[in-house]
Amino acid sequence: MYRMKQSAKRLSLPDFDGAELEKCIRSLLKVDKDWIPDRPGFSCYIRPTLIATEEALGVRASSRAKLFVVLCPVGPYFPSGLKPVKVFCNTSTVSSLAIFRSVQLQEVLVDLKYLVIMHQQLCL
Repeated sequence: MYRMKQSAKRLSLPDFDGAELEKCIRSLLKVDKDWIPDRPGFSCYIRPTLIATEEALGVRASSRAKLFVVLCPVGPYFPSGLKPVKVFCNTSTVSSLAIFRSVQLQEVLVDLKYLVIMHQQLCL
């Protein structure tokens, strides 16, 4: 939730109550419990989303936004099983463009994990 709230702040989207959203997600999972797979390798994909909903584009903060959650049952991510990739992460220095220096190292590493997964999919 912290990362989503930080992203909303950076994009000048309205703040939201993270604890309340978590309660809503838990309630949604209870309502849709029959759709959640219980077999090994299967799971429930949960994607909270916050988007601006103004009718016009402009160089200013949006005055309206919509917060919603996508819930979807999913099967095994990799058909042939998970093949981990070893990645060296240096936590003492960061090589980046000047505009990205304000991004926290932890967020960069999390984003790196998703890039590695996407690379694996494209190379299979």
